Amino acid sequence: MKEESGPIGQLGLYKETHIIGAGISGLLMAYYLKKNGHSVKIFEKESHIGGKIRTLTGSFGIAETAANAVFTNEDAIELFEELGITPLKSAPKLKRLLQRTNALKAFPLHFWEIPIIFFSLFKKIPKNLDKLSVYEFFRPLLGKRASYEVLSSVFGGIYATDSKTLKFRSVFKQRIESRTYFGFLRELIKQRKERSHRPESVSFSLGMSELIQALQNELQNEIVNGTMASIQSDANTIICTDAHDASSIIEEIYPQIANELSKLKYSSVVSTTMIFNKALEKLEGAFGALFSPTSPIKAAGILNNSAIFKGRTNDLDKRSYTFIHLGESYTEQDAFEDLKKLDPSTDWQKCLEEKFVTNWKRGIPIYDEQRSASIKKVRSLFHARPKGVVIFGNYVDGISIREMITMSKEFASESSQIISS
Repeated sequence: MKEESGPIGQLGLYKETHIIGAGISGLLMAYYLKKNGHSVKIFEKESHIGGKIRTLTGSFGIAETAANAVFTNEDAIELFEELGITPLKSAPKLKRLLQRTNALKAFPLHFWEIPIIFFSLFKKIPKNLDKLSVYEFFRPLLGKRASYEVLSSVFGGIYATDSKTLKFRSVFKQRIESRTYFGFLRELIKQRKERSHRPESVSFSLGMSELIQALQNELQNEIVNGTMASIQSDANTIICTDAHDASSIIEEIYPQIANELSKLKYSSVVSTTMIFNKALEKLEGAFGALFSPTSPIKAAGILNNSAIFKGRTNDLDKRSYTFIHLGESYTEQDAFEDLKKLDPSTDWQKCLEEKFVTNWKRGIPIYDEQRSASIKKVRSLFHARPKGVVIFGNYVDGISIREMITMSKEFASESSQIISS
């Protein structure tokens, strides 16, 4: 039996579909439903759309409040073409740096870990993959330190949590045939080679807001701002808010489902973009840097915006960096202290030209055991409910924009086929 995935619930035979929330998930869902002939209306409580995704413009450059790029697949590229927007590709051959303790490195493993990994390749992979964390799966191969320090950095930049908390199946969803780590790695390489599209990071010349604006142009007659919507008995309802807001919306009608959604945890995220009149030499030629929980750097990562995409600053002599911190508090002084640890010879406070700070208390859903169990429970509870209510967001089944693009497209297509039949 195929495991359920994507949006939870099904549309009923109503003429109109209401979408609550005009963040990226709500806009994508509305776009594809409208494309497939559905009558949609989007209700957004705020005066602006796009949710967390916004591009701020200052005197010296631009800054993103959330996602700085889309990691593409075929559906994403097709969407950009339909919207008439041209993706701005990231610069090629940029290094990815990682700091475990004191030094930034492009290859994060210690020399003594390599032979251990080599001789562990033919170990059997653990059983009961659905119950394992990323750390528990990779520990027999990489060892305790690398499984925590390296993988917490690599996956923490996406899932905002460490490898001991992150569920293995949240990252590796595909069916695994191999019984050894060597076979598992061969499967991953084979799957990558078989992709018809080579994924890459893209943004847009005006920033991520260009994607939001393009979707708004397609849906401008369907968007209602400044409205607190609720579930109506004479229309389909797709709830595209975060899990806690979805819990509040659905509580009166489906209290059990609301209870499960309220259990989901979020990581607070502080995004601090700073534009300097000097380059951070250690990041020259690099996409950015990730920092493990054992690193003295407080930020989880630093993006080298000026190197990744053209036009992030108005002046080529300026440099833009975004500091990502997983937690509620990361001040300007914290950023300066991190910079001092990376380059103590520079007075970074005197080099600062402009800053942008965004603090999301509910920034990124944590893909842990609780999320997995609650979403599984929610899916089972929906089986006993009438059609007409759907929940969808980056906490349901995929955290990335490209996953939400694909899930929205498939859901809209499948819903149209079911209704027409």
